[in-house]
Amino acid sequence: IVSADSEDIIRETPENDWDIASNPIWILDPKDFTAVLTIDSTGSMGFWENDVEERLEKAKFGAQLFIDLTSIGSDVGVVNFSNGSTAIYPLAKIQSGADKQAAKNEIDKLVPWDWTCIGCGLRKSMNEIVNYCNALGGWDFCHKNIILVSDGGQNTGEKPENVTTELKQNNITVYTIKLGGDSNDANALQRIAAETGGIYFYANTYPNSSEDVIAIYSEIQ
Repeated sequence: IVSADSEDIIRETPENDWDIASNPIWILDPKDFTAVLTIDSTGSMGFWENDVEERLEKAKFGAQLFIDLTSIGSDVGVVNFSNGSTAIYPLAKIQSGADKQAAKNEIDKLVPWDWTCIGCGLRKSMNEIVNYCNALGGWDFCHKNIILVSDGGQNTGEKPENVTTELKQNNITVYTIKLGGDSNDANALQRIAAETGGIYFYANTYPNSSEDVIAIYSEIQ
């Protein structure tokens, strides 16, 4: 697993700001967990940072790496959102390398378009987890996590704060990763993580930001 040693990544908890380089921890059990990757594929994710790489390509690269690092037996799903949301890889148990490749193939198909409804992505991801865990026989069989990747900037549809209360009621933790964009757009992602007991990450838009995303996902794993 890649070490989270980049100085260009900041991790924040409700109580403290963390520098990953000096405070590495593992957040999720790397052997068996339930997580939905929730990826922003809106128009602004097609913007380029410093003429180096498209935001969505960074998000896809990191999400596919996360799938690669996922242990066999873990429960993983992938949701993408723009002005609506879709479970492009419904939450399921990863049983083989072929399952990992199937999830990665769906991620690879994402293209940037339309407006940003973060609340839509959160609700679809929450429903995936609730329905899946109920089918397994209850919450005791699930470690419930959402990993939300976005440049921020809600501008249409259901607001994320409308979903946050239900996420808390269902004991679902949301880890948020902000890729580029205006610093003013960070507030919503910080609030979502804080209110659900998760952690907010920010990856700077430097030329090495793909490596930054690797470090973030490696730490969450």
